Amino acid sequence: MGLIVRRFLFGCLWFVILWFAFGAIGGGLAGASASAKRTQEGTPVRGFDQGYNVGFEAGLEFQRQHGRQVLVAALVCGFVGSMAGILPGSKGNS
Repeated sequence: MGLIVRRFLFGCLWFVILWFAFGAIGGGLAGASASAKRTQEGTPVRGFDQGYNVGFEAGLEFQRQHGRQVLVAALVCGFVGSMAGILPGSKGNS
């Protein structure tokens, strides 16, 4: 398999990994922020179910607002990093 094909395939793999990771991190931070904001407003989150629902709604809102940016960032980081040989699996035969 040629180096360019290998880098392209690893770029696809890294795109999926980074897309999932960026979305999960952003959604998790949005959920934690929403929970902290409710506590500051005087209506603290009580119990696992209520905390889950607040975090879930905040994560969905994050995806609605920033989903395209996350997608583009993962695409650029995955393919540029792979084609440049920076990401693991895309380095030359050394």
